[in-house]
Amino acid sequence: MPEKMVAKGMEEHKEMQPDMIPSGYDPNKEGLSDKAPENFSYVWNEYVKVQALTLDHSTIKRAREAGIGELLLELSRDVLAAVQRLGIREYNYGDMAKIVGAVQNAISPFQKRHHGPNIEIGSFISQDTGTLNTVYLSEYGIVLETRDQVNGREVRDTDPVEIWRYLYWPSKIVENVVSTMIAVAEKHKGINDDWILSFRRIGDLCLGTGI
Repeated sequence: MPEKMVAKGMEEHKEMQPDMIPSGYDPNKEGLSDKAPENFSYVWNEYVKVQALTLDHSTIKRAREAGIGELLLELSRDVLAAVQRLGIREYNYGDMAKIVGAVQNAISPFQKRHHGPNIEIGSFISQDTGTLNTVYLSEYGIVLETRDQVNGREVRDTDPVEIWRYLYWPSKIVENVVSTMIAVAEKHKGINDDWILSFRRIGDLCLGTGI
């Protein structure tokens, strides 16, 4: 990692990135590893469209309607409890990195269950190379994506100590987390509802009650 880097847009509310999944991924395979596979190359996936939402009553209402209101409440409690257990007193570099780790640990179970989109939590540009670097929460942990004109896109595992100072402001990260969880929940609820409605229509048609 180059020594000279600048944080990019900590307060910038950028449009959420589309889903990215590892190549060769099998959604039916049990016992996924906690770490990214060695050939950790990504492809764009339009399965879930994430709309950037703000933290307000309408967003929480939308979460409840998608069936994850209690899950969001549990997530917030888990993170707050984890931060309290850290016993932070000095607010030093290592302490701030631990908070990022607590957030990743709290959101990881949801991402693994739903194989949801990676969540963008930070970005920076290397002053040495001009390379754009983007940090994501993924179901495998925290990953760093590097893009340049020579090597294209490269993705590797990273950790909170390496990247926490390049992250967006916490409120923006929380908005990205909530927005992604709602998008995934709404997508899956919609699929479930369509299964039910479609087969009910078959029954209605067979009984002569369908329109």
